[in-house]
Amino acid sequence: MNSKILQSFEKLAIEQPDNICVLDDVQQRTRQQVMQQVEAVATELMEYQHQVIGLLADNSVQWLIMDLAAQRAGIILLPLPLFFTPDQLQHALQSAGAIGLIHDRPLMIDDEFLGESHFVKSLMLTFTACRNISVIALPPGTAKITFTSGSTADPKGVCLSNDNQYQVSQSLLSVLKMENVRHLALLPLSTLLENIAGIYTPLLSGGEIILLGMEKTGFSGSLSGNIFQLLTTISHYQPESLILVPELLSALLIAAEQGWQPPESLQFIAVGGSRVASEMIERARQIGLPVYEGYGLSECSSV
Repeated sequence: MNSKILQSFEKLAIEQPDNICVLDDVQQRTRQQVMQQVEAVATELMEYQHQVIGLLADNSVQWLIMDLAAQRAGIILLPLPLFFTPDQLQHALQSAGAIGLIHDRPLMIDDEFLGESHFVKSLMLTFTACRNISVIALPPGTAKITFTSGSTADPKGVCLSNDNQYQVSQSLLSVLKMENVRHLALLPLSTLLENIAGIYTPLLSGGEIILLGMEKTGFSGSLSGNIFQLLTTISHYQPESLILVPELLSALLIAAEQGWQPPESLQFIAVGGSRVASEMIERARQIGLPVYEGYGLSECSSV
């Protein structure tokens, strides 16, 4: 199978195969290497075509590869937030009808719910089957299920198509008129805003994505005193775009007002997750942070 996102990226890979398009703190991949690994993972997981698979992993090159491989193999991907409790994870998997999940960490879910595990060699992550899963009728064209909140015991999932995600990423490219975007992902990739505007949009712009683990960025759901790590990471990688939640924007504002110099490379900062006061956006722009509100409904893949 071939989504419009993959078609567009594959075209870029053919035109300039050796361009670096994604890196983390231990590895980097050219466009050609990404496509080769996507093909390998899709082939290894093809037996799960048209079924739901969860993805529980930190930001990394592997996360991006799995996202694209799911589109190639026709797998319905269920990105799972790392902050979900074991009960919330099990609820999400059950309510989506997931036949298993791919993960980079030990699972604390009830052993009676989990089946056998095996290593996905092409991805270097583990697949664990789920037991006693009911078949769930999903809307036609569903390619991804995103869970929007962990604020309730039973968070709700939203079904999205590949076309829907592609249209939003293309709309962003049209509005921003940015090419070869260098993006630093600070939010978890399970966050829809970061998934679309932080992966698809930079990839399709011909740019590159920096995917660091949450502890490496200094933000793992909350700052918890790691503001220095956050500022060091941003200054070191000199990104052109960022996506923030209001807490992160507030931290950057305070740091800038206390002497931190935002990189001159920054051209676009989207702030999502909740509403942002217009006064805060104006204050950010006055000190050189090109901030725009990106809050919207997941049902529309809105950014």
